[in-house]
Amino acid sequence: MKEVDKEQPALFHGLSGELPFGIEKYPVKSVVTIHDLIFLYFPELYNPLDRIIYTYKYKRACKEADRIIAISEMTKKDIIHYFGIPSEKIDVIYQGCDDSFKKEISPSEKVNIKSKYNLPDQYIYCIWVLLKNVKTCYSF
Repeated sequence: MKEVDKEQPALFHGLSGELPFGIEKYPVKSVVTIHDLIFLYFPELYNPLDRIIYTYKYKRACKEADRIIAISEMTKKDIIHYFGIPSEKIDVIYQGCDDSFKKEISPSEKVNIKSKYNLPDQYIYCIWVLLKNVKTCYSF
C-alpha cells in the first residue's frame, strides 16, 4: 500500500479479481474486474486450497469495491448468486480485442501455419501471459 500513500490515486482498479488488503482504509475509490468464477463451477479441476483462496479473495474484493466490472452477463449473474452482491453494483463491460487480432489470414497462410506447427484439423488456441513486476498496466 506504499504506492497508494505515495501516488494518492483517485481510483484503484484490481484487474484480476483482487484488491489490496486494507484498501478500504484509504480515500481512494476502487473497481475490481471479475473475469469468471469457473473454480466454483468445476471445483474438481482445482486444488482445494486454491479454491478457498480464490473464493475468499474474489468475494472480499466484490464486497469492498465501490464498483465491479463483470466481463459478461453470466459472470454478473454468478457474482450475484455466489457472493450475494446487489446487481446495481455490477457493470457488464465486454472485453475488447485489438485490431491486430482481427486481420484476415489467407487460406494459403493458414495451410503454411498448420504445417509449420504440425496442427491437427481442429484445435483450441489459448495463450496464458504472466507478467512479473509490472508497475503499469494497459488495457486494449
